[in-house]
Amino acid sequence: MLSPISYLPDELLLYIFSLLVPRISSLDPFSPRLMDSFQSWKVRQAWMTVLHVLQVCQHWRRVALASASLWTTVDFHVRPFWTDFTLAHSQAAPLQIMTNHVHHFGERDMDRVSSNLHRIDAICIYPDPSSAEQLFSRLAGSAPLLHTLWLGTFGGIMTAPPFLRTEVFSRANAPRLKDVALANFVISWTPSFFTHLTRLTFCHPNLNFYPRRVQRTHEGLLLRPSLTELLDIFEEMSLIEDLTLLWVLPTDASPRSNPRLVHLPRLSSLCLAGTPEEISTCVHHIECPTSHFTALFTPMIWDADLAQQCGHLSDCIKHHMSYSGPKLPLIDEVTIFIGVDDLQLVAADSHCPKNQVDFTVMSDDTEKRNNLFQERMSILNLHSVALSRLSINLKADPARNRSGVTYWDLLFKQGCLRHAQHLELNGTELFSYLAQPSRLTMRSRILDTFPDIRTIAICDVELGGPFPEVNNPSAVKTRMDVRESLHKLLQGSPIRRLAFRNCSGATTPWLQSLLGEFPDIIQWDGDTEAACIVETEGLN
Repeated sequence: MLSPISYLPDELLLYIFSLLVPRISSLDPFSPRLMDSFQSWKVRQAWMTVLHVLQVCQHWRRVALASASLWTTVDFHVRPFWTDFTLAHSQAAPLQIMTNHVHHFGERDMDRVSSNLHRIDAICIYPDPSSAEQLFSRLAGSAPLLHTLWLGTFGGIMTAPPFLRTEVFSRANAPRLKDVALANFVISWTPSFFTHLTRLTFCHPNLNFYPRRVQRTHEGLLLRPSLTELLDIFEEMSLIEDLTLLWVLPTDASPRSNPRLVHLPRLSSLCLAGTPEEISTCVHHIECPTSHFTALFTPMIWDADLAQQCGHLSDCIKHHMSYSGPKLPLIDEVTIFIGVDDLQLVAADSHCPKNQVDFTVMSDDTEKRNNLFQERMSILNLHSVALSRLSINLKADPARNRSGVTYWDLLFKQGCLRHAQHLELNGTELFSYLAQPSRLTMRSRILDTFPDIRTIAICDVELGGPFPEVNNPSAVKTRMDVRESLHKLLQGSPIRRLAFRNCSGATTPWLQSLLGEFPDIIQWDGDTEAACIVETEGLN
């Protein structure tokens, strides 16, 4: 006979309960996205589930309340009574202090934090500006267990960010601290405070949009360090493995004006945000075995100077991101995000099969989108030589899917990115492009643009077409036009794999008939990238 659910073994119940409790380690890496409404809702819903567990039956309530490990995450932003409740049942276990959204810390909340500082091992809080500095002064005491410290505040571009005393994360107060993330603060750029960290994230809103009078605050402290201050900090960060600096890079020197070079022997991930010049300056002065590098910048205008700056950044990445030790590690992956409308460019070693470019255009203005597309394609050309895999994602309003035809035409007329062997196409506008009548066939466009192409993946596309009535004459004709385009693409071409991944309608008869003609080429769903790589390895 099965036991009632209320009498599951205590060990099993505790394991299930532990999966419900929000933990700082389960959150995404620190970024402004942590404070978005979805993240807040997700954490709040998790706490509501824990509260409901206590109300199922007396047995579940007894088991849950008897386990101190279930009550070690103290969230100040859920309900007023929750802080005292969790502190009371956590007993002497190490604590995690968090808020899932911006929170005003009153005197009572600050007392709870400071009185338990000796047993806190992780902090992830977002105090509002009115209470931030007072709260931070309470954190500047002995925290022998503290390992993770994530602090963030919201501030408008006309308001100076609060000052954070770096004693909060000094080695004397927090000897075990390894992971620090700070958002929208002013700090003293003292190298000794960073020596023991293995992971550091520091970000502001885009300071290039701040007025000059806000750039210097708190008795002359700058929102960003000078180049000398930044390199002094790097010199002391011999343990750093993951470094993210967003909109805080120095602006006081060009890349070649200072010959100083800093070696970061353990750095494996580097993310920088700023203007191309600021990023180039920083990269120029670093030697490291970085395997993953990300650059983010939002230029004021798109012009020839930006293309030149991107080229300079590429040169810096190529020449300065490896060190002259017994091994010469290559950058495994480079990611560049450009602009509010998200041009994402991913490049890597040409021998690595995951090399790719992801390209996204989002705008309601057709003319503006066309201009953005053409301008940004010139940027892609600068980075295309080493690419063997190209991924293109054109996002648009599905109700306006026909407008995407222009983008596919522009792409295939560019004649760039000719080294790509693996092509991945997705987006709401692809179906309309495949179905368009034109003097040039799809095969001509793709093979002229990508002469080395061997595998194509079509992903996340409604292959039934954007039609409210499936069997009306227009829908049938369009689907047959798409079938003819795909047939011409495969017949007698060097393409060895056409894969469909997550495409609703992929098993419809009009496409299944293609499978009968090309059984060794067409693949439905599955791991498209892996299939493409395996297929190509045996054919090149």
